[in-house]
Amino acid sequence: MASDDYDKLVKLSAAIEQLGYSAELLTKSEDLPVDMLSLHLENDAKDRPQYLTLAIYPLGDELDASNFVQFYFQYPFEIRAENRAQTLETLVGVNQALPLGHFNVSADANSIYFKYVLALAQNQEVEALFLNDVLDMCIYTQQHYMEKLEVFA
Repeated sequence: MASDDYDKLVKLSAAIEQLGYSAELLTKSEDLPVDMLSLHLENDAKDRPQYLTLAIYPLGDELDASNFVQFYFQYPFEIRAENRAQTLETLVGVNQALPLGHFNVSADANSIYFKYVLALAQNQEVEALFLNDVLDMCIYTQQHYMEKLEVFA
C-alpha cells in the first residue's frame, strides 16, 4: 500500500514530467531511508550523471498542517581533506549569494551538497509553473557553482 508521502511524490512526478524532465520514483528500502523522486539532469562537462532528488518531510503524520518538499543534489566529486576548511569558508560566501537553499559539506564523505526545502500547507498542491521556477533555480545553482567548487576536489 502506498503511503501518503509516496502519493504526493507521484503527483510531483506527473507535474515534473509535464515540464519535460525525466523523473523516477524510488521506493524506500534498506539502502534508501525515504521515498524519493529522482530527476536525471544533463550530464556535466565531464560526462558525469547529475541528479536532483525530491523527498517529502516530515515522514508520516508528525505535523498536522505542513509538508516540506526537499530538493537535494550532491556534486559528483569529493573535496580533498586538506581543502575542507577553505571549502566551508567559500560556501559561507556562496550561501549568502543564493536566492534559495544552501550548500554544505557532508560530515562523512567530504561531498558538497545543496539543499532547499519548500514549505507547503498539508494538502497544498504545487502548480507546474511554480515547480518549474523552483527547479530552474536549483538547476541554475548546481550548474553555476560547480566549477567554482570543484577546485577543492
